[in-house]
Amino acid sequence: MQPVRAPKRCLFFDFHTMPACPDVGANLDVDALLSESGRAEQTPSSSLRACNLGMAYYDTKVGIRHPSLKYDFSAGWRRRADQRTLP
Repeated sequence: MQPVRAPKRCLFFDFHTMPACPDVGANLDVDALLSESGRAEQTPSSSLRACNLGMAYYDTKVGIRHPSLKYDFSAGWRRRADQRTLP
């Protein structure tokens, strides 16, 4: 049995985006960010799915999606991350 190794680097995304901010996530290049994460030997990552004001970064029937978000950010991020293999 191999010993459990602690990850070298972790990435945590926490959003504090006011409702009046236009184009939330419009210029985010997920592929570039994931490539840099791989180069930095970052393995686990986590992201909150709602901001400090309670607005969601995903499509929801219960809460309120961020008013300027044009797509389901969480699903798009997860889909791109699942397609890549990080070290």
